[in-house]
Amino acid sequence: MLVQNAAGAVGGYLVQLLRRRGVGRIVATVGSPAKRQRVLDLGADTVLDHDEPLGAASTHNPTEDLDPSGGRDDTIDVAYCCLGGPATESVLDVLTPGTGRIVQYGNGNGRPARFDAQTLFYRGVTVRGAGGPDWYREVLHVARPQVLDMLAAGAVRPLVDSVRPLAEAAAAHRDIDARRTAGRIVLVP
Repeated sequence: MLVQNAAGAVGGYLVQLLRRRGVGRIVATVGSPAKRQRVLDLGADTVLDHDEPLGAASTHNPTEDLDPSGGRDDTIDVAYCCLGGPATESVLDVLTPGTGRIVQYGNGNGRPARFDAQTLFYRGVTVRGAGGPDWYREVLHVARPQVLDMLAAGAVRPLVDSVRPLAEAAAAHRDIDARRTAGRIVLVP
């Protein structure tokens, strides 16, 4: 599995939930070297910088299978992508041919990923958007209570970068834009 932006709140939860489900190998990306250890502590096996070539993921743990049911050790079976643009487009190069999947759940850099339908067809991979009213309804009514139960039991932990007064909202946004945060910033009145 690949999780982009694993030091963010959603990515951090994904790493924890995947580890909890027993996923064999989790490759994660982060926006700065300072965030690597935090994501390793959440359960990732390999942590790369967003700008590092994803092919490097196959050389960190060459003897581990990504998927015990048959995935190759040099490819990614499922990628959870939220960055958009070239960062998401490059995932196609490491997806398992014939079965690889991208779950697109955001567009953090503001540039949409562009996928050629013919490339998807020939590689036999799929892209699924995680959004829209039906998806949100499912998440809010099914998954949310489960995640809240796990939080209450201490099975997963929330990723809070900082708690700040509402008057610091502009500074908080600057920190997010500059990739200085890891997790959510909570603003209080």
